[in-house]
Amino acid sequence: MGIIGRVAKVGIFFGIIGWCYRKDFGSFTLAIAYNAVTIANNEAADVHITFADVCFIFAGAYIIFADASFIFAGAYSINAGAYIILADASFIFAGAYSINTDAYIILADANTILSVAYITIADAYMMFSGDCIIKYVVNYIFNNNLLIT
Repeated sequence: MGIIGRVAKVGIFFGIIGWCYRKDFGSFTLAIAYNAVTIANNEAADVHITFADVCFIFAGAYIIFADASFIFAGAYSINAGAYIILADASFIFAGAYSINTDAYIILADANTILSVAYITIADAYMMFSGDCIIKYVVNYIFNNNLLIT
């Protein structure tokens, strides 16, 4: 059954997250409250999921969770810039279904589409602690000439 099966028996984790998210462009820290994760022994192609004090490793993108996770309540999404290919597996996060093919994450009921270079948000809000993500997005837009005038 392994560690994924044991975590699946636990079912729901609650707490405050200290999430260090690393990307080629830099890093920022998120703090998100409340987590409801249903795990169903997901099998993924070339993707290894490891829970040890809750730690995810996705195809070279390292996402570290401290006693909690993140909310997919139909509004929140993060793209680590790595390609995650799911083979006959679905992730269920607080009622929103996440399906990732190649470089795109499509969330039903969230209208959020993420690619490696562009972030489009429709009818959804991203909530982060502090202003680190705002600085990151502003710097990214200016450094990559993404302003539409």
